[in-house]
Amino acid sequence: SSTTAKTHTFSGLDIGSYTVKVTNNDGCHNTSAPVTISEPTLLQATSKVVDNIMPCNGNALIGRVEATGTGGTSPYTYSIGGAFQNSNIFNVSTEGNHTLTVKDTNGCTTTTTVTIDFDEEIVYDIAKDDVVCIGGSDGKITVNVTQNNAANTLSYSIDGTTFQTSPVFSGLSKGDHTITIRKVKSINTCDIVNTINLIELTDLQFEAIVKPVCETSTSQIVGTVATEYTNEVSYTLDGSFTNTTGIFNNVSDGEHIITVVNTVTGCTSDPITLQVDLSCFGIPNFFTPDGDGINDTWYPKGVEDFPNITVKIFDRYQRLIVNYNGSQHSWDGSYNGKLLPSGDYWYIIKLNEPDDNREFKGNFTLYR
Repeated sequence: SSTTAKTHTFSGLDIGSYTVKVTNNDGCHNTSAPVTISEPTLLQATSKVVDNIMPCNGNALIGRVEATGTGGTSPYTYSIGGAFQNSNIFNVSTEGNHTLTVKDTNGCTTTTTVTIDFDEEIVYDIAKDDVVCIGGSDGKITVNVTQNNAANTLSYSIDGTTFQTSPVFSGLSKGDHTITIRKVKSINTCDIVNTINLIELTDLQFEAIVKPVCETSTSQIVGTVATEYTNEVSYTLDGSFTNTTGIFNNVSDGEHIITVVNTVTGCTSDPITLQVDLSCFGIPNFFTPDGDGINDTWYPKGVEDFPNITVKIFDRYQRLIVNYNGSQHSWDGSYNGKLLPSGDYWYIIKLNEPDDNREFKGNFTLYR
């Protein structure tokens, strides 16, 4: 005879111990060993904060929370108000309480609540040492951090250069410098940007001029600095003559170089080159156009530095005899090709320079 295997499922059973009795058509039977149905352990959930929310320039960078399931029947899935997922870590960007749900393989669920907060803000100040001299590069910027989450890693950059762990930047010149403080924690990176302006502290405002002394046919060179540095500087002319007044007398014709140094800071200014010409501006009282090659023409003296000069000459009847423009002229005592007689003639002279607009009026004598 043949036998056919048959199965039967018993469902909806409570916990306890069961035996199964199997009887065939002939009345024969057999009883199984006891089978125990037990209840799984209670499904429980716990949670914790992995990373608090990072504040960054008025914004909130994500924090992270984690749920853990125990009991029930693993594996577990997890949710924070949405679909379930296999990962038990969730990103959050709002502070306060968050409810996490754990579900086991039997579909049983339980919840846990976690509270997340913001990390404390980084607190810092930035100190600067300005550049001492014009054109110098001894400026310094230092970031001083007084409060920082221990989990933050800080680094610093200036003007877009590579980040470094040192908060000190030296060897800087004047101008705006961009300081970036970077804090990194777990998956978050926050850059805090500041602009610091370095100035040059010692601007001597060095100037120098030539002062002709026409009466003695000599010249002075006079150097000056800003008032606040008057008592802190030393002047040198042509690398040889030094004083603290900036006044050099009896300077000869030709080119001269004057320099200045601040004896307190060591700061200097660019040298100034001056040209001394002892042919001073002057107006002759007479001339003698007799053809002997001496004093045959009349024109103001020392007009090389006045290219825009105008000279008008009148006779005693106020008739305009000549009207000259520029420094390359002279009057030979004629009018329309005819020689004028001896006597007094009058002039109006204007220098017409931006920094010297003097006007002169007077008379001179023509002798024949």
